[in-house]
Amino acid sequence: MRKKSIKFTLIIVAASLTFGCQQKQKTTDNTTTDSSAKDSIVTSSTEDVIAFGFLDSLGKHILTLEQDSLPHPEQYDLVLNDQGKGFPVQYKGFQKSTDGDNGRQTADNFDKSAGFLYQLKENKLTSSATAVVLTDNAFLSSRKVLIPHAAKDAGTMPAAVQKLVAEKNRKVKNFKNIAQIDEKTLISIVEFEVKNDSALAVLVYSAPGKTITREYKAKYDDMSTWRVDDGGDFNMDYIDILYAFVYKDNIELVLSDMGAEGYNITYLKEKAGAFVVAKEAYGYSAPF
Repeated sequence: MRKKSIKFTLIIVAASLTFGCQQKQKTTDNTTTDSSAKDSIVTSSTEDVIAFGFLDSLGKHILTLEQDSLPHPEQYDLVLNDQGKGFPVQYKGFQKSTDGDNGRQTADNFDKSAGFLYQLKENKLTSSATAVVLTDNAFLSSRKVLIPHAAKDAGTMPAAVQKLVAEKNRKVKNFKNIAQIDEKTLISIVEFEVKNDSALAVLVYSAPGKTITREYKAKYDDMSTWRVDDGGDFNMDYIDILYAFVYKDNIELVLSDMGAEGYNITYLKEKAGAFVVAKEAYGYSAPF
């Protein structure tokens, strides 16, 4: 969803920025019900145990952004901290919304919002991120966790991006290396000039012997092209790479996208040289 926006830390209860996510309908009672939540979901033995949520003001509880269904919510027993370490959590049941719910997935509205509720057993999260990632030990132990950092050189275009620009045969409007895994592994975004009202930005993961891309296509609008009120620009500072994983020699990313009205969290998997969306969730956080 890219017609909305934000920023946050993830919960891996363990995600293509599909543009245009909508706020999910709320329930009405303010209670936590365990059995009803389990009975209402369809289980899948092949689905990745990864989900996204937001924290309460104390950093001790998590509500998932998913409010309608979450297969096997009791499986999620870890939440990731900033360094990719899993902290134990306990599933407490499904929390229904109250009449005072303002629809926002934020700490201020935590007690009134709906979602699958988790409690950290010992630790607390102190990150300033808007969102968190929930998962389980099987997911985490089967992957190597890579922690992205700010790129040392944000403006020098890697060879893989230069090659992409030549292939697209389009003028570059903006470019930035938004994250770095190591000295030779960069995550970049290149935004091209609008062509016949067709807008295009591409996320590029480049490492020795491996290039993976994710295209963001949109129809140009001088008010809202990719996100609500983006002014027709793909603002690269709104994109935050939260985690990178290596799974069976393939690269996976968890990223957040901030916007004027909310935030989008996306879990991307490598497939045939491109990133495809494996899971995503949207959190509404528009200011009053």
